[in-house]
Amino acid sequence: MEGYRWIRSDGKPNWNQHITDKLGEVLLIASKPPITIPKDSSILEATEKIASNNVRGLPIVESGERLYGVLTGGDLINYLGGGSLFDMVSKKFSFNIYESLEKMPVEALIYKSPISIVGSAKIDEALKTMAEHGVGFLPVIDKENTVNGVLTEHDLVKYLAGKTTWRTVAEVMSRTVIGIDKRGSLWEAMKLIVKYGFRRLLVFDEDKLAGFITAKGIVSFFGSHKAFKYVKTGDIREVLRVHVSEISTPYYTITHPSEDIGEVAERMVKTGLSGLPVIEEESIVGIITERDVLYGLLVR
Repeated sequence: MEGYRWIRSDGKPNWNQHITDKLGEVLLIASKPPITIPKDSSILEATEKIASNNVRGLPIVESGERLYGVLTGGDLINYLGGGSLFDMVSKKFSFNIYESLEKMPVEALIYKSPISIVGSAKIDEALKTMAEHGVGFLPVIDKENTVNGVLTEHDLVKYLAGKTTWRTVAEVMSRTVIGIDKRGSLWEAMKLIVKYGFRRLLVFDEDKLAGFITAKGIVSFFGSHKAFKYVKTGDIREVLRVHVSEISTPYYTITHPSEDIGEVAERMVKTGLSGLPVIEEESIVGIITERDVLYGLLVR
């Protein structure tokens, strides 16, 4: 799949020295205090915390705030219907939505060797860590492995927004666009998110752009309890058959191939959107995400 050319060429991005020399320490721009969750918490508690705090993932902690693992929206999407973890819902809980959410601990879904970074590290080191491991969410820890903050791509874009870069959207956007019709099911959308490793899908009404759906939005659909109004027998598949249009969000801003990515970064910060469709002559020619903007600003 096309995209992130500067990372995939040789695995060693050529960071823009002019910008990275001026970057400070990670903890200065990380989100604080961190929103964490104990390792024995239920999946329902995790989805509720993501929904109420509008975050994309959670550091999993033990013994106070010591880092144990990381739970992402992608992990939850995988478990709730999008991937192989859904086997636990079908075999262990016979598709019962309430038992699968309330009786499964979050530690069952995570890797116990999470990628993290110390608070005293420089921001360019965090960027390199994200690039090399393909993550956009880093717990910020101290020498005792205590979680002091969380650093996301959004934090970095916010820090770097407003710069004129002389680089256009066309140079850094991903030309591979994965979408789903608004009449498609939530289940289909979740499978696509897991299959392609994307955090968002464009939603179409036949051949017209109708909006988007994100992993965080799907998790919040469960965490806000809105999903439960579609449950009649307790079977999670009743929720998974809901049309995408029920939970998608309309796009209220777009971008164009010739626009400077510094301007796009500023708009992302103002709107809270992590990705924008790229439109040329009324046709979608790609999508630009926070990750595209971030590496476009910092990589030469």
